Amino acid sequence: SIRLAYNQSLYSRSMISDANVNPNMQIAIVPGERKQTDVQILRENYVNLVKSLESEKTSLMQETPLFQYLDLPVFPLKVTTNNLMFKFIVFFIVGAILASGILLVYKLYRFILDEPDK
Repeated sequence: SIRLAYNQSLYSRSMISDANVNPNMQIAIVPGERKQTDVQILRENYVNLVKSLESEKTSLMQETPLFQYLDLPVFPLKVTTNNLMFKFIVFFIVGAILASGILLVYKLYRFILDEPDK
């Protein structure tokens, strides 16, 4: 609302100063001076309002913690372990793949070395 009033007073001040006024009549200067005063007062209010808004934003950011705890853990915590059978199956599959890869490389190496020259 302050910004709106400031803009309106700026426009009305420019309309008054654009009017072709007889310089001999000093009474015509009064509305222009009044509008100029309104513009200055509203400008100062608007600047102070923006400054206070920015300072409140920074103070709010300083007060807000970086980490917010949503839920605190319930003690004692449950300890989860993997099943022994699951570990055995996984390591068996990984070992079988590694062993077959090593045997395949070994057979390929022996095939290349044992190939007779043509």
